[in-house]
Amino acid sequence: MDYYILDGKTPIATNDINEYANFMGKFAKRIVEQTELPNDVRVSTVFIILSCGYKDGLPLLFETKIFGGKYDEHVERYTTWEQAQAGHKMVLDMIFADHLIFNNKQ
Repeated sequence: MDYYILDGKTPIATNDINEYANFMGKFAKRIVEQTELPNDVRVSTVFIILSCGYKDGLPLLFETKIFGGKYDEHVERYTTWEQAQAGHKMVLDMIFADHLIFNNKQ
């Protein structure tokens, strides 16, 4: 099984369990973005170390997850840091658009 670490913002496969374990302890380096929203809603985008599948033959190593609110537990996954940043923004846009639509109906 390949483990992954980051070299800056670039995922690197490693089979060295010590290198992997050392990197696992550096959670702050794995955070792409964290956003706190009203009503105890949080959007978190992080490097997840192990691939959670593949898209177009590339490992999915980054994940955006929503905690709380209407979209609680919604997950999106990406291959690169840049895709993860864009995905984080897309998820926030989805939440804000839904909130605006909901508020306009009242």
